[in-house]
Amino acid sequence: MPRHNAAELAHRLGRQAEAVCRHYLSAGRRQGNYWQVGDVRNTPGRSMFVPTDTTGAAILAKVLERYPVERVSEREAA
Repeated sequence: MPRHNAAELAHRLGRQAEAVCRHYLSAGRRQGNYWQVGDVRNTPGRSMFVPTDTTGAAILAKVLERYPVERVSEREAA
C-alpha cells in the first residue's frame, strides 16, 4: 500500500468522500450520508461513521493523525 499523509487523504476525502471510504474502509458500507465500518482497522461492523460530505475530511484527518495508515496496515499483517 502506498504511503499517504493525513493532509493528502483528507483533501481526497473532501473531494471524493465516498470513493475514498470505499478504498480505505472497504469493509464498510454507505448508510445515508455516512460511511459505516467497524473501526479504523477496516473491520466489518457499525461502530465508526465517516461523513461522506466535506466534513468527513476533518474527521478522517484526526483519525489518521492518531492511527497512521502505515500503522494500521502493520496491525493487519501482525
